[in-house]
Amino acid sequence: MYKGSKTHCGQFSSFVLSGDTAKAHSMLTQLHISNFALIDELEIEFGPGFTVLTGQTGAGKSIIIGALHMILGERADTEMIRHGESKAVVEAWVDISKQSAVQGAIQDVVQVEDSETRKQTLILRREIRSSGSRAFINDTPVTVAQMRQIGNQLVDLHGQHDHQILLNEDEQRGLLDQLGNVPHARRAYEEAYKETQQIYQEYTQALRQKDTADQRLQLIQFQHKELMDAALYPEEEEELRAEMNRLDKFEDLQSKAGHIVSLGQDEGSGVIEQLRKLKGLLRELHDLEPQFETYLEECTSAQVSLQDLFDFTEQYLDTLEFNPSRLEECRQRYASLQRLEKKYTLTLQELIEYRDTIGEEIASFSSSEERIERLEDAYRTAKKTLGEKAIALHRARVEEGEKTARAIEKTLDAIGIPDGELKVECTWLTQDGFEVQKADLHDELDSSPQNDASIPSTIHCLEHGAESVRLLIRTNKGEALKPLAKIASGGEISRIMLAIKSILVEQQSLPVMIFDEIDTGISGGISEKVGRKMREMSRHCQILAITHQAQIACQADHHHRVWKQEVEGRMVSTLEPLTQQGRIEELATLLSGEDPSSYSAELAKEMLDAAQKEIQPLTQQS
Repeated sequence: MYKGSKTHCGQFSSFVLSGDTAKAHSMLTQLHISNFALIDELEIEFGPGFTVLTGQTGAGKSIIIGALHMILGERADTEMIRHGESKAVVEAWVDISKQSAVQGAIQDVVQVEDSETRKQTLILRREIRSSGSRAFINDTPVTVAQMRQIGNQLVDLHGQHDHQILLNEDEQRGLLDQLGNVPHARRAYEEAYKETQQIYQEYTQALRQKDTADQRLQLIQFQHKELMDAALYPEEEEELRAEMNRLDKFEDLQSKAGHIVSLGQDEGSGVIEQLRKLKGLLRELHDLEPQFETYLEECTSAQVSLQDLFDFTEQYLDTLEFNPSRLEECRQRYASLQRLEKKYTLTLQELIEYRDTIGEEIASFSSSEERIERLEDAYRTAKKTLGEKAIALHRARVEEGEKTARAIEKTLDAIGIPDGELKVECTWLTQDGFEVQKADLHDELDSSPQNDASIPSTIHCLEHGAESVRLLIRTNKGEALKPLAKIASGGEISRIMLAIKSILVEQQSLPVMIFDEIDTGISGGISEKVGRKMREMSRHCQILAITHQAQIACQADHHHRVWKQEVEGRMVSTLEPLTQQGRIEELATLLSGEDPSSYSAELAKEMLDAAQKEIQPLTQQS
């Protein structure tokens, strides 16, 4: 029974790559695809330098690119699971032994094992099931976002229509911001922008809170004054009730207290006199009968207590005074306390505590005002720093834009646009964003040897900077410089994107670049020049390209053919590495179709021989 078309595509080593290529180092070493669309089982081993994949339309080249997209963290489509299978698997082996930056990024995502193999090799694995997908890095489960984060540092994959993004001015700015000193200036600006944004948010929040707080302050200031004027103290209610009781029941109190005093003062029959007589009799009894000692003591104690009672009552009578005005005054004061308690729904003690609390809150409002002043100063300082970083970023973009334009022009000349002229236009924004006044930046402007007359009086700072960036171009003599979207054809845009990426390769040492039919819309003569440029780029990084152009394919170090066949009633895509003769045959097919003539085969051999002669000097460099 057929088990699939498992193909090992070994490194085709008919060349010895240059020293530059060795420094760039082959990153993607192996790709395994299982049960993915038309692919039953496919295992590809990639070599360094420039590798091309060719084949008829529908053979499965785009399926391989789709598998690469998925392993780099793009969306997984369950429809790609091969019919009749439970899951599809894509696995890529990447050599990271000379990529310290990637190794550091991986450590932030997964714990790399201590073995030397694991330190030098990164294994990205993606499984798709009908229920969803799973992602792994070195057998450790990760999120798709984490896989994408790592994948973005490993591979730059340029799809069939990705060059169209170059028409977007935001993308043009993004490409410029990857070159020269611009990334450093951009990071410094972004840090200043984030700082300014954070302080602005705190400042505006404090102002909003102040508006609400001002209303609160007015309320509690009124309440505090009302409670302070009330001169509250904890025992007042109890004291008022006692005093009102005395004043309200004056006659009754005076009558009863007077009667008590009279009981003690009646001559001969007063209570004190009677106790004195009783005490004398008990003393005499005690002398005769000691058992009366206890009662003698109690009688003596009662005499003292009663005497105290009569003395206190007599003094109390002296304090009693019928005072209707004082009674009314107490009643009004007590009613006032009752109203306050009802108004605030608090007891007297709670009212006193609330008075003290809002008193402290009122005092804190002064510190709130101070905080707003501090934030206002910080916001002013942050905007000044932001303005300085915006100018620095602008200058870096202008300087690098000029260099990049000249470099792209040279590259365009090499790939068939000899009269191409470019300009990177950086135009200051005129609205929106944080506004920074040029007048506040004297120190920064004075320290610059450049003419700052072009800097506007108000700098408008957005997240990406304070200017718009766009690429202007003319591809023919006599034409005016115009935005890229208005002048360049599809083929020209592809070549401009290739020129930009060639600069990125040289400056950033991108590990792997993959081009999916970047030759669309390009004629045969121009394709040869594009192929040479891609071969030149491959001396700085690993290049993989899908192409239909023989003029590009003949420039490659390695050539693989993708084809499909019927196996047991099903179509299966597979891939094979081509020998020298296989390459000639495939190039002839690309030149003239499925049944190439002997002339096409001869022409293909001449093309391949000529290309390899050009490659040879590069491979002999040490």
